[in-house]
Amino acid sequence: MPTKNVFIRTKKFNNRVYYYIVEAFKDGKNPKQRVIKYLGKMNDLLKKMEIAENCLKKHNKF
Repeated sequence: MPTKNVFIRTKKFNNRVYYYIVEAFKDGKNPKQRVIKYLGKMNDLLKKMEIAENCLKKHNKF
């Protein structure tokens, strides 16, 4: 079974940092990477995490 590694990659463009979930895999003998999901900028991620945390607190799951 092939091994897949998933990690968060950062890219800097125009002094802004963007985040992606990336999968590393081998295509034959060649290592490759594929973007699975664009996560956005840090501010966007923090807002999403805050919303998720508040939602979980409302439902007593956190």
